[in-house]
Amino acid sequence: MGTILRPQSITPGRIVTQILGDFWSDEHVLRPRAPRVQLLLYGDYSCSLTAQHDSAIRIALGEIPEDVAYIYRHYPQGEPGRRAAECAVAAACQDRFWTMHAWLLDHQSQLDDASLVEHAVTLRLDVERFLKDLAGSMPRAKLQADNRNALADGVSRTPSIFVHGRRVTSDLGIEHLLAQLGLDAHR
Repeated sequence: MGTILRPQSITPGRIVTQILGDFWSDEHVLRPRAPRVQLLLYGDYSCSLTAQHDSAIRIALGEIPEDVAYIYRHYPQGEPGRRAAECAVAAACQDRFWTMHAWLLDHQSQLDDASLVEHAVTLRLDVERFLKDLAGSMPRAKLQADNRNALADGVSRTPSIFVHGRRVTSDLGIEHLLAQLGLDAHR
């Protein structure tokens, strides 16, 4: 697996955590406002396969046109993944979702509360606000909404990937992923 493309390495203006429109308003979205292609990943921060799939998607995003949106929804399978997902939502309140997201997937053995707060400090989040947001109802509400969507989409495990609402296979070699997105790997 190649390196994960970090939000810092993506040009300014390409990271969007809230998009206009009903569907996009509560989603974690990387890339355009009016995508031609929508790629959705249901993931769990404590799942190594989620980390592998996210890495492949981020590498593929470097190979494809700007009109492909990557949407991440939380589907934690246990307490560490749930707590990490809540931290990602709290970080999103300060426009740092994708940075926290990448750290969580890269540090799956460090999902304890102390490590999560320490990383909030490293990200230069307003830690007092982060802890207040984390203790509030919004992170749990987002996870409940993502869980309802997952159940409606027939998701039973992570990772689960959809392109325009259609489940795709989990073979995420770059060539295969580009084909699933309807794109030519040799553009």
